[in-house]
Amino acid sequence: MRLRCLTALALVLVLPATAAPPDPVPVVPEGGELLRIDPVRSRIEFSLRLLLVRRLDGRFPLVEGTVLLDRSRDTADIAVAIDAREVMMERPDYAEWARSPEFFDANRHPEIRFSARGVPLALFRDGGDLDGALSLRGITRPATLTLRPSDCEEPGLGCPVEAEGELSRGDFGMVARRFVLSDKVRLAFTIRVAGDAPAPQHAAAGAGP
Repeated sequence: MRLRCLTALALVLVLPATAAPPDPVPVVPEGGELLRIDPVRSRIEFSLRLLLVRRLDGRFPLVEGTVLLDRSRDTADIAVAIDAREVMMERPDYAEWARSPEFFDANRHPEIRFSARGVPLALFRDGGDLDGALSLRGITRPATLTLRPSDCEEPGLGCPVEAEGELSRGDFGMVARRFVLSDKVRLAFTIRVAGDAPAPQHAAAGAGP
């Protein structure tokens, strides 16, 4: 089979956490294939600098998403949804702050989403820039992830798809503590797919953030 891949990362508001409604299940074209991101073997991590010296690292253990392959066009539509309420860091108070209104504001905006459409399948083998859209704190901005070249025939299945990117905190309204925390946040995606499956509860390929 040809490429099967994806890419397919302090204070807490006293409000109930409400997840976004599920996206509609995408229509699979003739000859197409719907793949589900494997939440067990996939991970999304982030890091930023404290006082320009120390690095703060975090990760998201709950990742969902789908990849809709269109083999007639050799392209894929990608959707990734990350549960910001489950962010993990080296200390619980760091994670609590990351969920707070100063950073991810996870109670009001529980999901972080990345989506891209019409991605050439060859990109997952050869590597390069993947242009899409990132939704964070209710704000959607263009975002580019850089894919690493694959070292297997079926990226996402035989080996993980790995990508990195960078965002500006200020672009998404995260302007607190500018003098101690860097504006730039680095993202790292390591994604595997689980094969044919129905769309998960909160994310579906082909649907925008």
